[in-house]
Amino acid sequence: MSKKKDKSIKICFLGDEGVGKKEFIENYLSKIDEKNKKKEKPDKNKPEGIVITKQIAETKMKISIYQFSEEDEKYINLIQQTQCVFVLFDMSSRDSFDSLLDKWIIWLREQCRFAGLVMILGNYVKKEKDAFLSTNKEEIDEMIKVSEISGRFEEIGNKTNEEKIQLIDMLINEAEEYGKKANLDSKKGDDKNCIIF
Repeated sequence: MSKKKDKSIKICFLGDEGVGKKEFIENYLSKIDEKNKKKEKPDKNKPEGIVITKQIAETKMKISIYQFSEEDEKYINLIQQTQCVFVLFDMSSRDSFDSLLDKWIIWLREQCRFAGLVMILGNYVKKEKDAFLSTNKEEIDEMIKVSEISGRFEEIGNKTNEEKIQLIDMLINEAEEYGKKANLDSKKGDDKNCIIF
């Protein structure tokens, strides 16, 4: 009986500087044993990444994680190879919200021609309990609708570290199921689907 292969998935975290991408990724990696983490060197087509092996539900997965803060045509191929995109923004900053559509979603849709899932993650960069929020779920859902992407919104600023880990695991599963339905295979060039944070 042949050994069952681990499922492989690529995820990317996008968002402006200072929206909490690094901290969010570090929290996700915090419960992963060091033997199940491996750094991936950058090259001309992708930034430095980290590859982890993790059990999600009943599936053992090999997850490649990348992050960047600027649109760059050299990363377009990477975006096209990934299963879903996570875009982080700061819910306490109107400029950060405006950047979602004016910068990131337009780039994903028009330059990358990305057809996979786009997960919008709303963080609270200001830690104060009563920090002013510059937008709300209704406005973000409307923005996703008019932008004509396959996306959804999750507020993460109000979640515990453990809840954030559980959320990412759930979204990875969701992206993989989406890829199956769309017949997207991470080894078939243009028929690729991506998760970006």
